[in-house]
Amino acid sequence: MTEKNVKTIKDAISSKKDGKLRKVFYGRNGLPKQGLYTNDGILKKCGIDVTALDELQYMGVLRILGSKLCFLRNEAKDAGLAWIDFKIKKSNGTTIAHHGYMADPNKILSNAADFESIADKAKYRATQTREIADIVLIDA
Repeated sequence: MTEKNVKTIKDAISSKKDGKLRKVFYGRNGLPKQGLYTNDGILKKCGIDVTALDELQYMGVLRILGSKLCFLRNEAKDAGLAWIDFKIKKSNGTTIAHHGYMADPNKILSNAADFESIADKAKYRATQTREIADIVLIDA
């Protein structure tokens, strides 16, 4: 992948007002479109062919996409819009994340519960780390 290819991909998933990524999630009138999209679905709608990328390049593109989605998520939060990052578990145990706007209260509540669970686990790990650090510092 050349530097020109990287710039083309960055331009394609731009979250600016006239960017393709914004057009995936917002209509011409500026209001959000209802619907959830997978990462690959978003990239396809932005005109990026992920089949031509190797694994390392694909992961790099997903990182760029993730930062752009983070910007849109924060922008939606500031505007009081219901942005959702919803994980769907497949039968083989893997999960696929979907992003976008959804007016389904059950999915919104489920999404909130998932993020609360993630926060609780992170808090537990932080508490354990603090306890270990305190023991090490006392013994030092």
